Amino acid sequence: MKKLICILIPFLLSMVATGQNVFNKIIYDTNGQLLPSIVVLDTCYVVLTGTGTAKIQGVGNDIRCFSLTCLNLAGEKIWKKKYSDYRNKYYEGWSNCFKRSGNVSYSTGTIYNSTTSKPDIYLYVYDNMYNVADSSILGFEELSEGLPDEIFDISSFNILQTSAGNFYQTGYIAMGDSENGRNFALLVKYDSACNYLWHKTISGISSYFSPIIETSSGDLLIGGEYFVGSILSPTWFLVKADTSGNILWQKSYGRNNMFNRGIAGIAETSDSCYIAVGYYPLSGFPIDAYDWDGCILKIDQNGNVIWEKRLRSYLLSHTGDIYAMNNIYSVIVKDNNFYTVGSNYNYNSWHDRGYLTKYDENGNILWKRDYYAIDTSSYAQYLTVVQPTSDNGFILGGYGERYDETHDYNPGQQLWLVKTDSLGIDGLCYPQAPALNVDIDIPDTVVCNSSLEAYMYISGKSAPYKIEISTGQEIDSIYYPFRFVPEEIGLREVSKPSLYYISFYDTITEATISNHEWGQCIVKPFAFETPKLTGCHELEITVTDAYGESKTIKKTVLAVGDCDSYTDDNQAGKYFKAYPNPATDKVFVEILDAGKYACGTCRVALYSGDGRQVYSSELKAGESIKAINIGSLPNGIYILEVSDCYGNKSTEKITKQ
Repeated sequence: MKKLICILIPFLLSMVATGQNVFNKIIYDTNGQLLPSIVVLDTCYVVLTGTGTAKIQGVGNDIRCFSLTCLNLAGEKIWKKKYSDYRNKYYEGWSNCFKRSGNVSYSTGTIYNSTTSKPDIYLYVYDNMYNVADSSILGFEELSEGLPDEIFDISSFNILQTSAGNFYQTGYIAMGDSENGRNFALLVKYDSACNYLWHKTISGISSYFSPIIETSSGDLLIGGEYFVGSILSPTWFLVKADTSGNILWQKSYGRNNMFNRGIAGIAETSDSCYIAVGYYPLSGFPIDAYDWDGCILKIDQNGNVIWEKRLRSYLLSHTGDIYAMNNIYSVIVKDNNFYTVGSNYNYNSWHDRGYLTKYDENGNILWKRDYYAIDTSSYAQYLTVVQPTSDNGFILGGYGERYDETHDYNPGQQLWLVKTDSLGIDGLCYPQAPALNVDIDIPDTVVCNSSLEAYMYISGKSAPYKIEISTGQEIDSIYYPFRFVPEEIGLREVSKPSLYYISFYDTITEATISNHEWGQCIVKPFAFETPKLTGCHELEITVTDAYGESKTIKKTVLAVGDCDSYTDDNQAGKYFKAYPNPATDKVFVEILDAGKYACGTCRVALYSGDGRQVYSSELKAGESIKAINIGSLPNGIYILEVSDCYGNKSTEKITKQ
């Protein structure tokens, strides 16, 4: 076993023991730091990073190693430890390769032997001071048993300790040679003392395992990538196995004959289904690597897709070209919602931004927050992991590649941490929750008693939103669209040709505008129901967010048309009568044909001449007459509307005198 040397670098900063902190920081260091994992403790955060190259104890040659850095709840360094053995290159695994189960913290990765140039894979278990307390290192000799060909490469990407205490490690084994070899997805089992028990492989043209979770049924769910027919068309790969490594089912997902990247993250939902995340190409082989959709699948316990969602973030370049890029790297489930973290293009040209998005259980977007570090000139910044915190917030981690378009961090790839509250507020990009705003885009003059296509504009701290218009119209369950579009692109047809193929076509009919004056803003078409009578109408439009907060605006429209000589609609097929008419105190509504309302309920509404709803009630099954008290209403013309639950409507003009 190789002797691992741990170097402690102290930082004399105080801990913050209580209270909710939010911050957004680049954690500078003398080495580059690529963050794949965060462990959340009661009083601090411990992050695992790849450190680039560094001298160990200040002597010898620079050598690749990984490190653990402890930060207090305000994001200030307490200590940093580097892990190496002087001679060999130590690589960390992928996102969430450093975890904590109960009181045990552990990580995995790959060691490249500087003498033999052969890799080994490792499992490290740490004590409370984050010294290596136990470990296992496997090489070609241990993993070659039962394989049909000679190993030339191995790698470990992720690790899991189950409730029974055993460890399961994922990655790949490459067999054959570097010219004609094949990658086999790898699963390794250890006992709680890090003793190797067995390993299993799954073959394709090329494949690997990465994210792994324990399901509520006690089985293993493992994600990865699988090449079947062509090296140019990999698929998402999901395997459910028991704890002995026996496959219960395996499924592939993705766009046919396209370069689908592997599953980046998986989580179990509150209804015992699964969320898998990653990214799909928009079209064809990604010659242009910028064109990706972030993809989310909800999958049942048998591996069948329940629904699929795709996030698309557009960019308008300096030259007028349109690109799309959205990558999802990690997912967590909290209560009945789930959250993804990733990177996408911001509306500013070529500025990559990290983001956190909240969804309901059906995959509807409740909010999305884009983050930069330091200031808006920050360039090429990525968030790859997210963990919930004890104060109901989140800690996000990633790295910054460049400070701006012309200046790199020195050295590059500096650790980036964002601590938010429950709404994704970080204190820098979002000093406070987004304000609630609403508007509807309608003409100043409309035809009365009709419908026209209009657009609503909504922003706020969380969907779903509800709009109520004083004419009685309501639009419920409004969420953020999955298209994130800068105002410079707007709603339109988008196409992007490439040298060898059409990269994509898209007709953007609704979108989340990413750089609206309100911030991120829903732009959504809807059918606006105009006032029923002519005249000048002051409409009230009220929006209510998910927390019950409301805001009302007023809009004046002129309704025109032949409404003064109003003729009741559908007289030949009307199934009610109203009397007396004119009326002074009461109007009686009588259903003439109960068969018209076979669904059992009809709605009775009365509208004033300016289009306001002044009365609303229901006629239940078995009722045939409804009395409406109009004695307190001003004299004038009113419209009585009766509608059934299928949307059938009949109206009659009522005169109050």
